[in-house]
Amino acid sequence: MLLPPAEVLATWPTPNYVDPVTRGPAVNIVNIVLISIAFVVTVLRLYTRFKITCTPGLDDFFIVIAFAIAVGMCAVTSLATERWGANRHVWDVPLSWLPVVTKYNLGFQITFSLSCSITKLSVLWFCKRLIGTGSKGLYRVYNIVVIVSFIFVALCCIVFLLVSIFQCSPIHAYWDLEPMYPYHCVNYGAAVFSASVVNIFTDFLCTLVPMPLIWNLKLPARQRMAVISIFGLGIFVNVAGTVRTVYVWKSMMASYDTTWMAWPILLAGSIEINLALICASAPALRPL
Repeated sequence: MLLPPAEVLATWPTPNYVDPVTRGPAVNIVNIVLISIAFVVTVLRLYTRFKITCTPGLDDFFIVIAFAIAVGMCAVTSLATERWGANRHVWDVPLSWLPVVTKYNLGFQITFSLSCSITKLSVLWFCKRLIGTGSKGLYRVYNIVVIVSFIFVALCCIVFLLVSIFQCSPIHAYWDLEPMYPYHCVNYGAAVFSASVVNIFTDFLCTLVPMPLIWNLKLPARQRMAVISIFGLGIFVNVAGTVRTVYVWKSMMASYDTTWMAWPILLAGSIEINLALICASAPALRPL
């Protein structure tokens, strides 16, 4: 963990560990509300697939895994903000807390990347099921696009997961305040920012890919528009991802007040993941 230069530390105000200014409990509130909604939608999806249509698939398995990891991510962000000062200015965070909050930051990176990517894999596999196996003509092109997108999202997930875990060698150098041993770290600000930019691209990809497939389904136009509108809600996922990326830049590349500037990342990350889970499951509820 890199501490700011001495000249930057000299400009910081006197620490206030007793009653510091905070960002408030919004992260915790958003986590509770959205993960609860995502839970209900996910359960209804599974009920529909297993009991009504009797057509469970790999996309349902993916969404269950993504939801479970999202619960872990929400727990990480709530603990980081409510217990370990991730909603304070960094100078108001006790030094003994900094390694802990940095570990939580790493946990957020890992759980966010996994849940986000697996949700996208669920959406893409759902598209694959819509196309079927005997596709010809234009549907053959759709099939190739979906498969390539699936592989791309999976590879990005693996790459950024490995970068997150092994961004420092040894790994614990990432959260140690002043390592007294040989170590090497990549520019993790640049790494996380790059991952966020790629994530925005894959968000848009998974929002747009289903549209032509659904439009060409043999459904009444009204039903097609309804399903497309549900997937279109994914644009709010894209907005949350864009906001999160802006604050990734501010937190890791343009400011030393990392905890204060990271708070919007945690908030936007929670909104992004939970909305993605809801949007990914909502089309499966049509038989209800």
